[in-house]
Amino acid sequence: MNEKKKMWMHRLIWLGLTVFVILLSVIINAAKPKLKIVDSECSIDYFSPLDKTDCKITLYFNRNVYDGYAVINFYDTGNVLLDSKEEYFFNDGNLATNIFCSVNGEVSFYEIVSYDFEPSDNVYFIYYFLIITIPMLICSFLISYKECNINGKLVSVYAGFYHHTLRIDGELCDEHNTLFTYSPIKLGATDKDGSKIEATISLSNRIAIKVNDKLYKNDNSSQRT
Repeated sequence: MNEKKKMWMHRLIWLGLTVFVILLSVIINAAKPKLKIVDSECSIDYFSPLDKTDCKITLYFNRNVYDGYAVINFYDTGNVLLDSKEEYFFNDGNLATNIFCSVNGEVSFYEIVSYDFEPSDNVYFIYYFLIITIPMLICSFLISYKECNINGKLVSVYAGFYHHTLRIDGELCDEHNTLFTYSPIKLGATDKDGSKIEATISLSNRIAIKVNDKLYKNDNSSQRT
């Protein structure tokens, strides 16, 4: 495959996979119903000698939830507010229960004022794939390709993830295969007319070409990174 096409193929593949992962998770999460309480119950134990009531509340949701908080108002038989408490609830699938709370006075009924829970069935695990796709996408934009016309011959240099090549008129003249390097990669060849062509690939995959030990610059040359 032509190295220029290979460079763009890598970029399009990893860009497409990154966008796909993001859109898939957003679409799946958006299709799920909004989290809400569908039912609740309260176990009330009144101790008349102490004039206190122990309350254990269970909240039922339409989706599985993590642990969370809820603010509960407690009233007596005359609709008088006895207390308002923020309780921590432990999840068990789609229901959540507090340990217990003690309220001064005899509780007759309660009211759920507000709650703060997060659904546990969102597909956030898909985002873990971004740990792979985003670095690979960044690396794909570090792939470089440079071509220039030297003495009527097309010289092309490709610096990929692993494969690095120097070609003259499409003929492979030198290559270097490595995944990691701590020094610039040098590729070289001698043309049929005796010209010494050398390509240096930096650690960031930038390409520089020398002809007979002189840096080659030409308005018609092109480099893409």
